[in-house]
This record gives sequence, C-alpha cells and structure tokens, in this order.
Amino acid sequence: MVKRRYYTLDGLRGVGALLVVLHHFSPDFSVPSAVRGYLAVDLFFCLSGFVLTRGYGGKLSNGMTLERWIAVRLLRLYPLFFLSIVAGFLCAMLPGFPGSELTEFGKLKALGFNLLMLPAPTAMKAMFPLNFVAWSLFIEMLLSVQFYWSAKLPDRYIWALLAASLVGLFMFRLMVGYVSGGYSWHDLPMGIVRGLFSFSVGMLIARNTDGRHFVTRWAWLPLAASAIFLAINPPHGAAYDLLMIVVGFPLIVLASVHLEPPNPTLFKLSGELSYPCYALHWTTFFLVATFFGLATNPASPFIGAAILLVFLFGCHLLDRYFDAPLRSRLYRPKLLRPASR
Repeated sequence: MVKRRYYTLDGLRGVGALLVVLHHFSPDFSVPSAVRGYLAVDLFFCLSGFVLTRGYGGKLSNGMTLERWIAVRLLRLYPLFFLSIVAGFLCAMLPGFPGSELTEFGKLKALGFNLLMLPAPTAMKAMFPLNFVAWSLFIEMLLSVQFYWSAKLPDRYIWALLAASLVGLFMFRLMVGYVSGGYSWHDLPMGIVRGLFSFSVGMLIARNTDGRHFVTRWAWLPLAASAIFLAINPPHGAAYDLLMIVVGFPLIVLASVHLEPPNPTLFKLSGELSYPCYALHWTTFFLVATFFGLATNPASPFIGAAILLVFLFGCHLLDRYFDAPLRSRLYRPKLLRPASR
C-alpha cells in the first residue's frame, strides 16, 4: 500500500472545519450561514477511515497491540480535546453560557466524564455539555477501537459493515425523519451509524485505490465542491443529507485522493488548522459573540471576520507550539516504539 501525504485531503479537513464554524456562528457574524455545515462531520469520518487505513492498517495487521493503538489515537486527539473541555468548564461558570444551567455538582460531573472522553449523564440532553461538538470525537474514538479489529478483516467484512450502517441510515431517515443527529443522548445511535458508514467508506477507498495521482491546479475543485454542498439549502433537506453522506462525500474523497496541488502550502496549513479549529471553536466563538454583542452590532461581519482570522492564527500557534511538540515528545516512550520482531 502506497504511503504519501495527501494534501488535498488536508485541504478538505480545513474547509470542513471552517464550514462547521460558520454553521454554528454565522448568525452572530451577520453573514450567510453554512446551512449544512453539520455534515462536515461525515466528511471527517470518511477521511479518518481513509487516512488510518493507509497509515496504520498494515501495522495493525502485523501485530500492533490494542494498548499501543489506543495510546496512538489518544495522543493524537486528547491534548486539544482536554483544552476544549477545560475551557468549556470555565466558561460554564458564566451566566448564559452553554452548561451554565447545570448545578455545581452537575458541572463537576460533566467535567469528570467529559475529560475521560465519555458522555456525561446530566440534566442536559447534550452528551458533552462543556463542548457540544466533542460528541464526534467520542464517536471517533469508538471507531478507532473497532478499527483495531476491522483493519485485519478482508474487504467483504467491511462491505458488510457498510451495508448494515447504510440500512441504519435509511431506517433513521424513514422513522425519525433526519440523519444528522449524534450530539445528544437520544440520537447517539444515529451518530454511531453515521460514523460507521462514512468510516467504512474511507477504509474501502484506501484499500481499493493505488497511489496514482495527478498534480494539477484543479486540485482545489473537491474543496470548492464540498464548500458549496455544505452551504446550500435545498428542498427535502433530510434526503439531501442522506445523498451527501452516501454518495457525495465518498465521491469527493475519491477524487481528492487522485488530485494533488502543485504548491501544497495552503492545503497543508489548512489541514494543520482543522483539528484545533474544530475542537475549540464552540467555546471560543460563543464567548466572543457574547462579549462583543455581535448579534446586535452593525459592524459584526467585519468584527467577526477579524476575530476569525485571529482565531485561526491562534490555532496555528496551538498546533505549532503545543499540540505537535507535545505529541512528538509523547511518542518517544517505549509504549509507542515499533514492536520488536
């Protein structure tokens, strides 16, 4: 299996993270909303399935232990996840902030469960009341655990997982009326099915495509397509969501695997910013929007744009001086060294 850096996939991650921010906070910025930005989560799951299969599928098949694999995933996800939960806990002390409606004991309980990357049993319907978007990172860890076993299975078993999760998506569409849930306790099964389907698609793309690619200026097209598809608001929204999850995003990822930009600098930067942007945007922008009163400020589009640029620069600093160096140091212990043969 060919290993290389997929810069167009980096760009897709960055576009997805930015559209999630705009989906949540466009009203505060007084700019058009990324109406379907929540579907970026399904794109992220598909990208994870592809990248993990290309990067670790062989290692897991060759004997990497479950403990080592879980440590690898925690080291990738946990540092910024930890910051997001602590920041959410501190902000929950402020009136009107998400989580502030909890009792003091409820906040401490949420902190304890959420820091363990577990849903918190509180009076709120959100599983992660200190950072609502962390539900997808919880699903990501569940998918990482199942990947430890599925990575060793032949394609026919992955197709079976894909088929079962596809049936689940159609059942949710018919019985509940939507397929975009996952953040709350009552639609946790929907979130798991979303993750399993898209992750399985990513695995199959990784297993059944070679390393051939074209270096072309048109590598930005999949990024533009994903941004457009996440921004429009067509009729029959639930059917559109299902179509994007089942057909749209798999085709975008498949095209992106075979297209690479001549100059990957911006694509690479986009990928580096994507995770801190996604993990920390909820608390950051809720706090900023409240502090600046963006919802009633006539200059909110300009203030919002300036704050977004500052936020992205802060994400760059976090990645460069906190997350990446910390992970580099923590990867050195014996636990994560290649197993002796």
